[in-house]
Amino acid sequence: MNMHSHSYGNGHNIDQRRRPRTDVYCRIPIHCEDGRDAMATIVNISADGALVRLDPPLIEGQSVELRMPVIGTISGSVVWWLGARGGIMFHGSIADHDYNALLRGLGARPGDI
Repeated sequence: MNMHSHSYGNGHNIDQRRRPRTDVYCRIPIHCEDGRDAMATIVNISADGALVRLDPPLIEGQSVELRMPVIGTISGSVVWWLGARGGIMFHGSIADHDYNALLRGLGARPGDI
């Protein structure tokens, strides 16, 4: 699990993680508040948020809906964006039993769950 802290050009520490992240690699549909629908790649995830890759970029503060396997749609807000990747904080934490099922649905290795 990646537990590093990062700062980007604006000097803000973007790593405000409350829970550990699990590395995954899964493409999911994402719906943006501007009406755009796209496919994003989840790079890592926790019960509180995810690191995603998407081009063209999202905008900090933008609301999004991620269509996840197993648990369905979860909403969140973009908290940072740099290049083609950014952090999304979910509007509510995923419950532990749902989170473990989601990790399996995202293809996490058994040792990471």
